Order: sequence, then C-alpha cells, then structure tokens
Amino acid sequence: MTNLEEKNFAPIKAAFFEGLLQQLKIEVVRRFLTVPACVADGRVFKYGESNETVPLQEYADFIYITEKDALEKAKLLGIGCAVLYNALLKNASQVYGHKVVTDLLENENLKFNVVMNAAPSVADPEALIQGWISFRFRFASLNMPTSLNKGKTLLAVENARAV
Repeated sequence: MTNLEEKNFAPIKAAFFEGLLQQLKIEVVRRFLTVPACVADGRVFKYGESNETVPLQEYADFIYITEKDALEKAKLLGIGCAVLYNALLKNASQVYGHKVVTDLLENENLKFNVVMNAAPSVADPEALIQGWISFRFRFASLNMPTSLNKGKTLLAVENARAV
C-alpha cells in the first residue's frame, strides 16, 4: 500500500486543493471568525481561556481513482469538500446563529490521503480497486470569539482569488 507520505502525490494533492479553493465561498467565509480546531480531552473544541467546550464533529469522504483519472477526481473531491464546508457554515449561521467556526486549514485540521496500488483486503480480496483519495476534517461552531485575526482558510481563499 502506498500513501501520501510514502510516495510523492503532490499533483493529486494540488488538484484537490485547487478544487477546494475554487469552490469555497469567500463571501460566506468572511462572515465568520474562524479559529483553530483544538483537539483535547477526546474530541472537544476549546475556546481560548474559557472552560466552555463544544464537541467537534468529524466529516469525511472518499472517491476511487485510477492513475488516469486521479487528477480529475481529486479536483472533484476538493469541490465536494468545499461544498460541505460551505453548507456547514450556512447551517451554523442560519440554524444556530453562530459566528465563530473551526478553521478548515488551521492546525492541519483538513487531512488528505492518497492510496494507490492497494493490497488485497477484506473489502477487496482481488485487489481490483486501484486506489482512492479521501479527506477528513473536524467542525464546530459557537458564538464566543477568541481572536480577531483572519484564519488560514480565509487567507487562502483570498490569495487564490487574487491571482
């Protein structure tokens, strides 16, 4: 099994982040204060010096790939990740009235993985699946701000749009 750390899949990762940054809605992200997702005492989002905590929810998806379609599918998965994050932001605002959310790109919150030439497994005993890509991130929302600095997600989207 080959994963992102064992082999250089930089073009696939770049395609994922290209799709992600193209579809993150800057006008929505700008409405929020984004803060790092701090995982401590299990999966809990802590806010600065406060004792208040909110559970972090985990979101993930994957898609099967071949060597031929890896870049195209990585971009599609990045778009899917952006659509999911955008929807979570809208939900935090419209359903809960929250203005503070976990930053997608701070503290390595967003994990991206590539697996190619996977070994046989219980799910795929014939090793017919050539590979897959996946992402995972944690999300929480609240109303107690901890910082007035722009988060990495907003800075990345602003930089992507400036080009």
